[in-house]
Amino acid sequence: PGGVITVGWVGDSRAYWLAEPGAAEPARLLTADHTAEAAAAAGTLDPAVAALRPDAITRWLGADGDAEPEVVTLTPGAPGALLLCTDGLWKYLPDAAALAAVALPALSPGGAPAAAAALTAAALAAGGADNVTVAVLPVPLPKEEP
Repeated sequence: PGGVITVGWVGDSRAYWLAEPGAAEPARLLTADHTAEAAAAAGTLDPAVAALRPDAITRWLGADGDAEPEVVTLTPGAPGALLLCTDGLWKYLPDAAALAAVALPALSPGGAPAAAAALTAAALAAGGADNVTVAVLPVPLPKEEP
């Protein structure tokens, strides 16, 4: 069968699975943000407190952070791409299908750098006012076992 993708994360950086429309494994967000807004939605933080700073990060890496990472695993059955990005991209283009529509056409002829450049350009064109960090990892068809 194909390979397994495992992603660990802390904070509001995101991982997405990008696939063509109608793929067996559809394009989707793989991670959940560690923010005050997300904590309020999960019932672990008072919504009134979260409303004061909805984008406040509740987990982070660093000397003063108590980073308990979350982990997700995906076993794609078809080709696609794994997208890792910061909020400089997803605040302007949060939908997985929209991200796939920008990245995958550029991935085919130009590889991962072209897909990352296309996503960065889309964030900037949408008014990007934050740092944009993007990594695209192409995932080929699974290999058949003999």
